[in-house]
Amino acid sequence: MSQAELAAKTRLPPAVISHFETGVRQFPSADTLVKLTDALQVSSDYLLGRIPDMSPRGGEIEVLWRRIGMDQASADDIETLQAVARALVARRRRDAEAKGQ
Repeated sequence: MSQAELAAKTRLPPAVISHFETGVRQFPSADTLVKLTDALQVSSDYLLGRIPDMSPRGGEIEVLWRRIGMDQASADDIETLQAVARALVARRRRDAEAKGQ
């Protein structure tokens, strides 16, 4: 995503986005942080460099993840979810290819 696209998604001035990328400005306000995390679909902890995982945050998937206790999931549970995710990715590819033909 370009700086201009991110600026449009967040409704922040392009200069603000540039300042974060170049290090001129290091710490966003709470409001700006929320706009950035929403636009980029990552956690605030990731943007602040507190965690290395840029997994999407929030939404139904996160709620379901917590509800089924995935922090204590077995290897079989994780393998099943990975298989489902791979199947969804494959289906999207097929759908996209069918639309392109």
